[in-house]
Amino acid sequence: MNKPDHRLGAIAPQSDQRLAECLGETPGHAGTSCCAHLTESEWGGVAISAAKHGLRPLLYERLAAATLDVEVPEKILESLRESFLINSLQNSLLYQDLRGVLGAFRQKGIAVIVLKGAHLAELVYQTIASRQMADIDILVEPSDLTEAAAALLENGYSSAILARDAEAWRLRHPNSHHLPAFAKPLHPRIEVHWTISAPSNPEAALNIWEESRSVCIAGVEARVLSPEDLLIHLCLHARLHRFGQGLRPVCDMSAAIRRYQEELDWNKVLTRTKTWHAEKCVHLGLWLGKKLMRAPVPDSILTALWPNGLEAPWAELAVEIVFAGTGVRPETEYALQLLDPRLRWGGAISLSGKLGLLRRKLFPDRDHMAEYMAQQHSHPLPPLRSYTCYLIRVLDLLGAGVRLLNQAARGRSSDTARRLRWNHWLDGVTS
Repeated sequence: MNKPDHRLGAIAPQSDQRLAECLGETPGHAGTSCCAHLTESEWGGVAISAAKHGLRPLLYERLAAATLDVEVPEKILESLRESFLINSLQNSLLYQDLRGVLGAFRQKGIAVIVLKGAHLAELVYQTIASRQMADIDILVEPSDLTEAAAALLENGYSSAILARDAEAWRLRHPNSHHLPAFAKPLHPRIEVHWTISAPSNPEAALNIWEESRSVCIAGVEARVLSPEDLLIHLCLHARLHRFGQGLRPVCDMSAAIRRYQEELDWNKVLTRTKTWHAEKCVHLGLWLGKKLMRAPVPDSILTALWPNGLEAPWAELAVEIVFAGTGVRPETEYALQLLDPRLRWGGAISLSGKLGLLRRKLFPDRDHMAEYMAQQHSHPLPPLRSYTCYLIRVLDLLGAGVRLLNQAARGRSSDTARRLRWNHWLDGVTS
């Protein structure tokens, strides 16, 4: 078996590599390697990569705190500073929402574990402005789902389901791990989880609550995952997205390892990983953290978690996917959604669940469409376009389908086939 010890230069654009190396430094020491003496054009490329990966605020924080001689052009540094300040304001507002939600749950006696971004920004990164967030993820026990949904609906949120249907929805979607999102105009969405991975492992889920820690977050007493479960959750979430969310998840893992380095029980990480049957994704997540961000992961842990079938080409593809971020070609992503059953139905197995997913795929909410139109067509979404945008999206998807068929007819669909084989390997499916 070939170990994944390839050179990143053959895979990733230089600006992505430089960004990873800069953020992989110990905080306060940015620029000890490739970022120490870049030209203005090269710094521009790093800033563009940071935007692609959702890391502009963190890049500014690292550069502003650097104790070494890092010559960043003033125009670029000022632009990064603006992103940092905007994110600081947005996250302050997000934590206000989180405070209100935690308070409402506390009044109803609902225990809550705060997940992912809100945990990381306040307790792992140096400031809440360091980490970009789009929504709030919280975990409650399955028995509290109905009460949790009711509390959110009473506080002005809306959802695709009624509170009384929350438990029935969970039972109809055994391969999901959270309810449909709860939304309120001009506020971040909230996702209420009952487990950190699907399908749920009762023993592992029980241990999550036993190992969780009581903290003060958003000014309210709540709970967060133990350092070991935090790492596993970050890797499980990365697997859910096929490691295709860019460098930020790898950055999260690296930051969490450094933050809890003195107290991390690596033997417990091994035991808990096996309980979740997550050896592949945890190995891959930790390996990427060490390879790309120099995270202090013991080699013995990587060896102990070494999964079957991890040949060098798969590891190489993992790095390629991470550096690509969300920039997968439309026809590739479209093909994956059509051909991969897990992506196609999002875990829904009942007819009503599949119809609901189809409706959400064809008619996403207005916030999603506003982002889609801005990214794909550089257009805002005024009221007049609120309906025509869906036609534009359908035409986009049809166009991607035609390009895919043309590629297949000419025998040039290897990229799609490779990504599908990668998905099957990651999910443990024999290809």
